[in-house]
Amino acid sequence: MGKDGSSMKVLIVVTVSHVMQHIYLGSSILLPLIVRDLMLNYTEFGLAMAISLLIGSLSQVIFSIANRGLRDTFYLGWVIYCFLWEYS
Repeated sequence: MGKDGSSMKVLIVVTVSHVMQHIYLGSSILLPLIVRDLMLNYTEFGLAMAISLLIGSLSQVIFSIANRGLRDTFYLGWVIYCFLWEYS
C-alpha cells in the first residue's frame, strides 16, 4: 500500500472524526428531551457533559503521546476498540 494508502487511511479517520463532531454538536437540539427523559436538571446535565469533554480531551493527549512510541496499526485498533466500547 505505500504512501497513497496511508494517506487514504488518515483521510478516512479524519473524516469520520469530523462527522462525529457534527453529530455531537447537533445533539444539543435534543437537550430538552434528554434532560426530561433522564430526569436531570440542567446543572447535572452540564456537569455530565463537562466531565465527558474533559475525559475526551485528556484521552486525546494521552493517545497523542502514546502514538509516538507505538505502531500505527496498534494505535488505530485501540482507538476503534475504545470508540466501539464507549458507544455500545
